[in-house]
Amino acid sequence: MQFNRVRPVSMAICLVLCSCVWIVAQAQNPPAPAPAQGQQSQQPANEEPLQTFTAEVNVVNLFYNVKDKHGMLIPNLTKDDFSVLEDGKPQTIKYFSAESNQPLTLGIMIDTSASQTRVLTIEQEACATFLRQVLRQKDLAFVINFDTDVNLDQDFTNNVRDLTRALNKMQINAGMGGGPPGLGGGPIPTTPRGTLLYDAIFLAADEKLKTEVGRKALKEDTAATGTMAVATGEALALASEDSESRFAVGSGENSVLLHQTVIGQEAVSQMAQLGDFPDCVFACTGAGSNFGGIALPFLGAAEDSGRSIRLVAVESTACPKLTRGRYLYDLSDALGTTPITKVYSLGSSYVPPPVYAGGLRHHSAGPLTSAMYADGSLEAMAIDQLTSFGAGMLFCETEGILPAPEAAHAVAGMLDVVSRHPRQGAPLVVLVNISGHGLLDIGAYRSFAAGEIEPVTVDEASLSQSLSALEEFNQSIAEPAEAR
Repeated sequence: MQFNRVRPVSMAICLVLCSCVWIVAQAQNPPAPAPAQGQQSQQPANEEPLQTFTAEVNVVNLFYNVKDKHGMLIPNLTKDDFSVLEDGKPQTIKYFSAESNQPLTLGIMIDTSASQTRVLTIEQEACATFLRQVLRQKDLAFVINFDTDVNLDQDFTNNVRDLTRALNKMQINAGMGGGPPGLGGGPIPTTPRGTLLYDAIFLAADEKLKTEVGRKALKEDTAATGTMAVATGEALALASEDSESRFAVGSGENSVLLHQTVIGQEAVSQMAQLGDFPDCVFACTGAGSNFGGIALPFLGAAEDSGRSIRLVAVESTACPKLTRGRYLYDLSDALGTTPITKVYSLGSSYVPPPVYAGGLRHHSAGPLTSAMYADGSLEAMAIDQLTSFGAGMLFCETEGILPAPEAAHAVAGMLDVVSRHPRQGAPLVVLVNISGHGLLDIGAYRSFAAGEIEPVTVDEASLSQSLSALEEFNQSIAEPAEAR
């Protein structure tokens, strides 16, 4: 996405953020080149072969704004107008759609220096008319004036009356000349005197529009508690604005999940030293890295040894993506820049109710965790907040360790399974991953002990709406393929 500059009149500058065309390119993994005839492998004979993990990404989102040589957006483009290359090799454009009805976030900047004395009134009227004609309920705008100083006259709002009032209050700064731009605290080299055009642009683009994803979320629900999808979208937006910034992907990605398996590898070794092997492994599940980290090595060890094992992913009833979600294609962020993957999801627009176990509020499980649940390699259960706190308290009283609210869900899941195990049966060996301590959550446990924490329930209407939107999204990306 780009900032597009529109000029209603000569010095009335409007920065408009928009998204125009959405292309999904299907990734194709080129085959590895075969070794030349007679060429031997370079790997020493005394070394074990390297283990390589390859993850295939079915589709990748690519976003484009297409403009002509005059900077105007080009409408009515089709898939046939585009080609996508990776390392010089053509890629298949599997899905294609034009996004033309996205919420608009824009800024209006007015020059109030002495050079604009004769046209300021015209600029104010033109901008007011522009806002009345363009701004919709779901859009946001702000107003800045600049001369020898930069002033934010009206922060983000969709109220055209407030924006117009801010425009009409602007007055010419008669005490200055119309010198060159560049004075102030912006990143552009400055001169001793002048109009702060560059500083105004810096304020608008860097400080006001940078957190546009989160700002839109608040616009849609001013009481929103936020989601991990919004947080991921904000992080991606910030990283894209700064060439020196990097964003480490979150817990749902397969690469992160596999990195976490060092936890399970160590646990397998520790259980072997004890001469035992678990019948059940429990771990709390947000997007899946914690669960996968402990469970995957035991799944492999069980298959290697011919043993059976139960892997139980314990999620929050506030965000039950496995037990109540749909196994469909979805995005993991609110910005829509992450790959589309098939996951168990409640929909990226779902806003879970606030709970102390914030790490379990992700709207979807990761691709690998979802695939394991789909083929029956793992079980899932949802635990409510009060039950998890009770389990955490009991664990602390018996084991001397206070688990974090997320880990307390795993403890509660374990207690539920163990309580159902027949007393006359063989002893049940269980392994619970305590993924974090609760020393920073003592206040929450104190509130629970005092009976001050209320039960948390899912907003069924909100969940139904989000699941419907998820199904509509899958229909929209399937239609181009069906049309062919």
